[in-house]
Amino acid sequence: MTTISREALYNLVWTESVRTIAQGMGVSDVWLKKCCSKAGIPVPDRGCWAKLRTDKTVVRQKLPPRSPGMATDVTIGMIDVHIDGLLILKPSNWLRRRPLNPRLPNPSKVGD
Repeated sequence: MTTISREALYNLVWTESVRTIAQGMGVSDVWLKKCCSKAGIPVPDRGCWAKLRTDKTVVRQKLPPRSPGMATDVTIGMIDVHIDGLLILKPSNWLRRRPLNPRLPNPSKVGD
């Protein structure tokens, strides 16, 4: 897993292609774009790097200020999850996205 500040990731995606950066981090370019989107980091439009190679101008979008409560760092990568002795790689936000198990009692309602 890689943890990087919003500002550093913003500068990185505007200096290299997302696909190249994602390969270096061991994730897909789609996953990296999703991480950027969740962190409020604008990424270059499709064709940006081709335009730059042909000396066309590309407008670099400014990094918006982070929303209240938004983390200053972005975690990108996979985590190891062991289920029944098997190693399964999951995206770094997998644990936060998991719904509660409906078969387990809700701790706030125990004893009612």
